[in-house]
Amino acid sequence: MAFLTSDRYPGWQGQPVRGTLRGQALLRLSLDGNRGQRRERLLEDLGERIRDVRQGPDGWLTSDRLPATAG
Repeated sequence: MAFLTSDRYPGWQGQPVRGTLRGQALLRLSLDGNRGQRRERLLEDLGERIRDVRQGPDGWLTSDRLPATAG
């Protein structure tokens, strides 16, 4: 799981994202204080088991299943 601190994803700062193995998606969780408010499922169409989601030094999300960004 990663907490976004980058401005690469407008409106997502401070929100956690995590991969799902069984659900084959990237989840963005909207928080209300310390509680999860809403889950948004992303990248389901890839059909990949996403794990180990991190924010790279360039501010973009990366994972073992997400394409690397060209720097």
